[in-house]
Amino acid sequence: MRPSSTNIWVPKMKANLKQINDDIERSLMQDLKFIDQLVDYIRKTPNKDWSRQQAAFINSILRTADQDIELYKKVNGIQRA
Repeated sequence: MRPSSTNIWVPKMKANLKQINDDIERSLMQDLKFIDQLVDYIRKTPNKDWSRQQAAFINSILRTADQDIELYKKVNGIQRA
């Protein structure tokens, strides 16, 4: 059936709710395991090391964000005020 203004074409899909719920549960368990490992790492790592790593990570995010903004402005012809 082709889409028209009066009806909406929806592909036929069989939803396997058990599989979906299993996938959600598995994903949640993986996330919780990662959080536990991260907390253990933070607790075992000296603050000086942890702070240095966090600073490097945050600075790299900010540099990337700034580059993305500048590229966006360049592509869209936006001048810096």
